[in-house]
Amino acid sequence: MQDQNLIAAIENQKIKNPIDMLSYCSKAIIINPKNYANEPEKYLELVHQKTATILPELAFTNFEFQIALDSIMSDEDDKFYDFIVSIQSNGRKYKQKSFYRMYTPSKNKYSLGFIDSQEYYKIFNKILTDQHSPYRLHQITAYNEDTNEEKTFGIMALTKEQEKAFQNSESYLVPSSEDFKNKPTTLQIEKAIEAYTKLGLFSNLTPEQINLGKEKVSQQENSNYNQILSASQT
Repeated sequence: MQDQNLIAAIENQKIKNPIDMLSYCSKAIIINPKNYANEPEKYLELVHQKTATILPELAFTNFEFQIALDSIMSDEDDKFYDFIVSIQSNGRKYKQKSFYRMYTPSKNKYSLGFIDSQEYYKIFNKILTDQHSPYRLHQITAYNEDTNEEKTFGIMALTKEQEKAFQNSESYLVPSSEDFKNKPTTLQIEKAIEAYTKLGLFSNLTPEQINLGKEKVSQQENSNYNQILSASQT
C-alpha cells in the first residue's frame, strides 16, 4: 500500500467504504458497475482490460464473447444465461464461462446482469497458472451494502502468503480464497486429453461429443485431472 497517501485519505475522510482502500494498493483495481453502459458489448471487454492492468503478464488480445443458455441450470421455470469469454495471451487462447443473468418466462422478467465477480477473473488465473506465477487474482467485495443494484467490487493480485495475511476476522478487506496448488497448465490439460483419447477412454463418444467435452474443459477452472476427465466425458 501507498501508506502515506492512504493515511492522508483517511484523515481527509475520502475513504467511504473499506473497498476504497484498494485505490491505494498496488496490483488492485475497483470495478463499479455504475461507471459502465448496460450492454455487454460495451462494457465486458473494458472490464477485462482493466483487470489485465493489475499485472503486465495478463495483457491480452482478440477479446471475444458470446451469451449462451446454461442447459444444465435451466428448466421450464427459469432460464440461466452465461458469458463465454475468450482471449489470446502469450500465444495461447483462454476461455472462461461465468454467470450472466436469469430469465423467468412466466414473469417475462430478467434478473440484473452485469458480470459474475466471483468467476470472470479466473480466466486470468489460468494465465498465471501457465506462467507458474506466485500470484493469483482474488475477488474483494464491498461490505454492508443493502441494495438490489449491482455492487462495486475489487480484484487484487496476492501471493499465497499475502492471502493468508488478509484472512483474519479483523481485516477490512477479505479476499476470496484461491487455489495456489500446482493445477494442470493449459499444455498439460491438452496432453492429458490426448492421452485419454489414445487409451480409448472416449471410445463410447462421437467426435462431436468429444469436441463438446473439450470445450467444456476449456471454459471451466480445472483443479485436477479428475475434473478434466469428467468434463471430457459429459
